[in-house]
Amino acid sequence: MKIRNFILAISVLCIGLQSLNAQLDRSKAPQPGPAPSIQLGSYESFKLKNGMQVYVVENHKLPTLAVSIRLDVDPALEGEKTGLTELLGDLIMSGTKNRTKNQLDEEIDFIGAGLNVGAGGAYAYSLSKHRDKLFELLSDVVLNPAFPAEELERIRRQYISGLQASLDEPSSIASNMAAVANFGRNHPYGEIPTEKTYGAVDVAGIQAYYAEAFTPRAAYMAIVGDITKSEAEALVNKYFGTWLGDKAPKRKLNDVEPPATSQVYVHDRSSAVQSTIRLTYPIDFTPGSDDRIAVSVLSNILGGGSTGRLYKNLRETHGFTYGAYCSFSPDRVKGEVTISADVRTEVTDSAVLEMVKEMNRIVSQPISEEELAGTKAEMTGSFARSLEDPETIARFAINSAIYGLPGDYFQTYLQKLNALTISDIKAVAQKYVKPYNFNLVVVGKRSDIEKGLLKYDADGKITFLDPLGAPAAELAAAPEGVTAETVIANYLKAIGGVEAAKGVKNYHMVAEANVQGFLIEVSSAYEAPNKAFLKVKQAGQVAQHVVVHGDKGKSSSPQGSGDMEAKDIAEFLEEVVLVPQAFYSDWGYTVELLGMKLLDEEQVYVLKVTDKEGNSSTDFYSVKNGFMAASYDQEGKTKYSDYGQAGSLLIPYTLTQSIQGMNLSFTITKVQVNAEVDQVLFSVE
Repeated sequence: MKIRNFILAISVLCIGLQSLNAQLDRSKAPQPGPAPSIQLGSYESFKLKNGMQVYVVENHKLPTLAVSIRLDVDPALEGEKTGLTELLGDLIMSGTKNRTKNQLDEEIDFIGAGLNVGAGGAYAYSLSKHRDKLFELLSDVVLNPAFPAEELERIRRQYISGLQASLDEPSSIASNMAAVANFGRNHPYGEIPTEKTYGAVDVAGIQAYYAEAFTPRAAYMAIVGDITKSEAEALVNKYFGTWLGDKAPKRKLNDVEPPATSQVYVHDRSSAVQSTIRLTYPIDFTPGSDDRIAVSVLSNILGGGSTGRLYKNLRETHGFTYGAYCSFSPDRVKGEVTISADVRTEVTDSAVLEMVKEMNRIVSQPISEEELAGTKAEMTGSFARSLEDPETIARFAINSAIYGLPGDYFQTYLQKLNALTISDIKAVAQKYVKPYNFNLVVVGKRSDIEKGLLKYDADGKITFLDPLGAPAAELAAAPEGVTAETVIANYLKAIGGVEAAKGVKNYHMVAEANVQGFLIEVSSAYEAPNKAFLKVKQAGQVAQHVVVHGDKGKSSSPQGSGDMEAKDIAEFLEEVVLVPQAFYSDWGYTVELLGMKLLDEEQVYVLKVTDKEGNSSTDFYSVKNGFMAASYDQEGKTKYSDYGQAGSLLIPYTLTQSIQGMNLSFTITKVQVNAEVDQVLFSVE
């Protein structure tokens, strides 16, 4: 069974504001002024007997208060329970030993507060008059989590559902592949959660991690707003003074280095019309590095936005993409460089070539005075604006403590920035930019991009990965005796038999999906041999309506309506048949068995199905139960699950579709087979 793809058209109105250019000479970069002196603001601090360090930033402009807790904990290998810290982050907000989740939510809402606690810390805010209640709630969640098992199951299902949706998102796939390529699976930054590892997480494991990580000796608290130090000290001692715990464990992790020679990793997305590129590699670059400010300048010039070289080259000069960017991400364990762009399939290798050219250029040639001056001006403005937020002061204080920064690091930031020279930027470029030692990760159509990317792999052999960064399963030969015909026959047998499939004289079905709060409803009906109906509603409004009755057909949408041609009527009648596999030979379809592979950890037979017009799809059938698991075609992907009874047949009640980067999960809410169908549905008048 196949519910046809429905693509939501979302129109975005872009209004451009034109400025008066006559008075400005935009051919010249503005000359930077001297580095301004800054008033960083002050904070006070104190330390509890249990080891928690507290920073207080008074700001009485508004009667509000914000409290944050940051846990300084080394990342841990989660292994067969990868995803544990993600689940912990949601589970910890699911109730305490003193309050159920509903009670907690009600008390937070009653004072108009916000409170969120995760694996890395906590954040809460309210009006300052509710400070006592805010600290009471925050401490209860942080110190007394209940970790209810029933909530873990609910959260687990949500994460698995999100994981399944992400497996069709090129950016998520590319991120998974890059993590594995840069760090390997035996490193916390290279571990990718799967349905199996989420399923292995239990309450005991979460409690064990909590006991290690949630300790006052690893905690830094920032209190910002309408409060004095003495008031803050009294509150913190009252609500967190009894918090006990040892130091968080120090973990020795495997070190990783950039590849000795460039390597290419590809995920084959056969329906893709563009390639998602990540040119990336790990580097030794910590938040407290002496090179931090110079590297920030380098990053901005190379690919910090619309003024960056990569953006100008790939978008403005060559028109390969809407944007190309570069980031140098500092990390206390291991930093990372990433150049990213989404480009048209046919220019994939050309886009990579331009990326490498820009890397070589910034290493071998000095930047211009204009680039340096413009970047300094932009970064100065950004830094100055950040100081308007009082929470920035507290964040600076905590960063200084965690990363061992000099006491005047932020006070002297602008002076250090302004003092940087062209030779300083070239020095850090030569140190951190590696034009020949990168991992090239590409998500795209293998048949169109493989040949062009081979030249970037020093070994001359591309590594193919699945959406989770594991080696992609190559097609294996099917067992002797298994053919395309036997796979289809087994499918028909599994769902109720050929006679039941061909015996569907009519049906009426309704399926629903919820996308960002909007309900999509798809109603379809069929009556043999030549009546069919389809209506798609989005948020109650009809987005598509198709009716066929005999040799007449009409299609309508908000863009207009019209009569259907005979060819379109014939195609539509085939599309709405409940079990098309039963009619392949009658319709002149050809079916070819390509082999076997793993799909979402399930062994499947892979079939290529081609209609009489030459259009083809790749269909996957479970080896274990014979059910159809998925179908990929040029319009997108559809996965089938939750088979259940419909008349004398079994049909999938859940259909998850990926169409042009959008994921829709349809659930069949109504289905009637071989029952009376309202003939009004088939009216073409």
